[in-house]
Parts: sequence; C-alpha cells; structure tokens
Amino acid sequence: MTTYNAYEITLDAFIAKILIVCPKCTKKAQVVDHSDGNTILTCISCAYNTSKKVAFYQLGTPKDPFFGHPLWLQKKFKDGIFWAYNLEHLTLLENHIAANRRARDITKISNRSIGSRLPKWVTSKKNRKELLQLIDALKKR
Repeated sequence: MTTYNAYEITLDAFIAKILIVCPKCTKKAQVVDHSDGNTILTCISCAYNTSKKVAFYQLGTPKDPFFGHPLWLQKKFKDGIFWAYNLEHLTLLENHIAANRRARDITKISNRSIGSRLPKWVTSKKNRKELLQLIDALKKR
C-alpha cells in the first residue's frame, strides 16, 4: 500500500475501487471504475452485478460517485459523517488524523487536496482519539 501525504493527493485518486453497501443484500460490495469508462458494481455475498458507462461523477459525499449507493466505510460522528472510499483512503485519513505535525510542501499544495478539504472536526486535536477509534472499527467491518 502506498503512503500519501493528504496535501499532495486529491480524492479522485481513490475512485478506481470503492467499497459500498450492496443495494440488494446490504452487505459489502464494490464498485470498480475501468479505464474504458465502464463502471461495474459487484456484490460478493449475493452476486448482484450491474454496470454502466460513466461520463460524470460526483465526489465528496458519503455515497459512491458512480451509482450513488452508501459507502461501506462510513460512520456517524458527533459532528458529521466520517467516510472513506476504500481501505487505502481510510489509511490516508488515519495517518493524517494521527499526525502531531502535518507537513506541507507549499510547492505541491492544492486547494483540491484531501488535506485542504477535510472538515475542521476531522483535523481537530480534540477529536483525534475518538476518530482513530472509529477508524479502527471501520477497518474491522
């Protein structure tokens, strides 16, 4: 698994494979975006399968940006909904939240970066312990 700096990567880096709640059985399913523009939703539990060509997607919500289904890796927190597209995204968030100092290279900073777009409650030191516990629970899901 690659280690990223949250200030040097954007959310769309994590959309190739997204974990979602299956719309049929409510167990874990995945959405895979292929380079040919075809996006496939597959559930391992019930074998639900669908695909579509995607020209546009909506990023930045606790739903998959292609089909609009709820993400598997999400949990309500006192200040909002904490979510991640997949385990790699969750690990990036965990590392960012756990960091005592968040290094930023000003030559690589983008206002579109994950680090610059996170809500204040996610980056607040007062929520660190609870959010790391929440992330641990999501990893075990």
